[in-house]
Amino acid sequence: MEFLEIVFDFKTEYLDELLFHEFKLKPDHIKSSHFYDTDKEIDVEFHEITSFSNFFAKQGTGTIVVKEICLGMIMEEVFILFSFDGESGTIDINFPESELIEGKIFNKEKGLQLMEYFSSFMKRYELKSVRFGYEPATDDDTCLIELKEGMTQIKDLVNRL
Repeated sequence: MEFLEIVFDFKTEYLDELLFHEFKLKPDHIKSSHFYDTDKEIDVEFHEITSFSNFFAKQGTGTIVVKEICLGMIMEEVFILFSFDGESGTIDINFPESELIEGKIFNKEKGLQLMEYFSSFMKRYELKSVRFGYEPATDDDTCLIELKEGMTQIKDLVNRL
């Protein structure tokens, strides 16, 4: 099974808004998580962190496996990787390609829902771009679509896939 990835740079100050209000994550949505607290030099889990904006105000990484999340469409077994350096960082969202590809056929309706969600998401969080593709979507040869500021022809991009 192959995995698709969504990658974007994100400001640390918006992390709590993203996780708790946008993604609506709660401890019972989390299958597993791992964060390392560099101050206390211990491993911590999602439910032990009260503010991710404060937690990642210093350099660090963390992972969450979510049972289910809505990103314009319901997705199951989603892996989220956080890598922050204080003011900003990168968020990678990985999920099985079966969420968008059924029997080697790309589900354009689900793809459009996902792209439209992230297009509005970009405006709310001042993102310059969001890359979608096979791991690693940061590489040009595995990136399928890159949403950028001001893009309006999302349906045309999805229809090309």
